Amino acid sequence: RKYQWAKDMFDRAVKAKPKDPNIYLVAGQFYLKRRRDFQKTMELHKLALRQDSEHIPTLVSYARFLEFERRDFTNAGKYYQRAIEAKGEPDDEAEALSEAARFMYERCDEPEKAEAAFRRAMAREDKNAEVMSTYADFLLHKKKDKEGAMRLFDQ
Repeated sequence: RKYQWAKDMFDRAVKAKPKDPNIYLVAGQFYLKRRRDFQKTMELHKLALRQDSEHIPTLVSYARFLEFERRDFTNAGKYYQRAIEAKGEPDDEAEALSEAARFMYERCDEPEKAEAAFRRAMAREDKNAEVMSTYADFLLHKKKDKEGAMRLFDQ
């Protein structure tokens, strides 16, 4: 009963734009954050990817779901890889590269690959606050480069 309104809105949105992956993505995030329904979250992400198999926001969201909720690092890495290979808006591409880089250094202990991905992300969107913040965290904690991190924080 509590979430019936949200479900009704989702159903209306699907009827209005059944091919829009963003609708399924937002619904999947709702089921994850509000309901903690992992099965429904997976189904909705997969529906979004059926609409657009290279939809970067969905690929990143699903990779994060696999990484943090399922602890499935192997498949999370595959979805991050798909996300960074996909073509999209520069901001989406930068976010995908940044998230993949974070995954590389936190989960895979590959700081060189992570730094290369961060540099590519900054080349795509050098004013993206999330990319800069994640890269600065990497520089500060993994590379012990306080000056480099501070340059990013100061921008």
